[in-house]
Amino acid sequence: MGNTIALSLAGLITKEEIVEYIAGFEAKTGRKALFELSCTMGQDFLDSVKPKLRGRTVSVHAACPSMEFFPNLASDDAGVIERSNRDLYTTLETAAEFGASFIVVHPGYATNRALPADEALRQRLLTSVEFEPYIRVRKGSICGPDYTDTPQYRVFMERTLANLAQFSVRCAERGIGLAIENLNPRAGYLIQTPRDMVETVRVLPLAGLCLDIGHLWISDTVYGFAFLEGIDRILATGKVLTTHLHSNHSVNSGTSRARYTDDHESLDVGNVPVREALRLLSGSGANLVIEVKKEALKNGIYLHTILTEEL
Repeated sequence: MGNTIALSLAGLITKEEIVEYIAGFEAKTGRKALFELSCTMGQDFLDSVKPKLRGRTVSVHAACPSMEFFPNLASDDAGVIERSNRDLYTTLETAAEFGASFIVVHPGYATNRALPADEALRQRLLTSVEFEPYIRVRKGSICGPDYTDTPQYRVFMERTLANLAQFSVRCAERGIGLAIENLNPRAGYLIQTPRDMVETVRVLPLAGLCLDIGHLWISDTVYGFAFLEGIDRILATGKVLTTHLHSNHSVNSGTSRARYTDDHESLDVGNVPVREALRLLSGSGANLVIEVKKEALKNGIYLHTILTEEL
C-alpha cells in the first residue's frame, strides 16, 4: 500500500488512548496501526505498553525513555558528551527491544551546555545572553536569515557531525537506521535548512534523514529557500528514511502578520501545504509519521485517505 503510515506517540499519553487508536485506525483504513515512540515517554510507561507496541513500532525518537536533557553532541564539555552518548545508546536498546527500524535524533545544539528537555527551562536557556546576538524575534528565539552562516553556528554544526559519526556506526552495527531531524529556526538550534541536511548525509554516509515538514515550513519563513523546492533538494539525497508530518500557522517574515510557531497542528489546518508535500513524499519510500498534538485518529484516517484516493 505504498508508504508506511505511523503515529508519533507524543500526542497520546495513556495506554487506553493507544488501544483506542489501534482499533479505530485499523477498522477505518484496513492498515496495521504503527507507531513512533516519543522522547516524552518514561520508562514505566514504556514497560506498560511494550506488549501492545512490540511489533508495531517503526521508529524511536531519542532520547527514549525520556531524559532530563536532550542529546547535545555539539558540546565541548566532556560531561555533556558522555551523557548524550549514554542516552543515545539507551535509545538504541529501546529501539531493539520494540523492533524499531529507525532512531530519530536531534543530535546537537549551538551551545556547550546541556539542553533541558523541559520546555520552560529550555526557553529560558535559548533567550539567555549567550544567544541574544542571533535572535531576531524574541518570542520563540527566532534567528535571522544569516544565522547558519555565522562562525558560531558552523563550529557547533561541524562538532555535532564529527561526534555523531561514532553513533552512526553503532546504529549500523545493530541494523537500525539513524535518521537525523531538521529543527526550527531558533537561535541555538542546528540543522535548520536543506543545505544543512544535505551536508549532514554527505559527512555521515551511514546516516539518513528525518524530514520534518512543519519545521521546514517555519525555516522557510525565515530563510526563504522555497518550501517545496527544499523538499525536492532533501529528497534528492536519497537518504530520507522517515518524516514528521504536522502543520502550523507560521507566516512569512516579509508580511505584516509575521508569525513563527511550532503548533504541531492537524494536517488539514494551518499554513503548511501538506497535500503538495505529500505528493513529493509519497514516491520516496520514506515512512510517513504523523506528529500532531491532538486528534490522532482523525489525522491517521485523513492521511490514509489522501494517499489512497488523491495521490
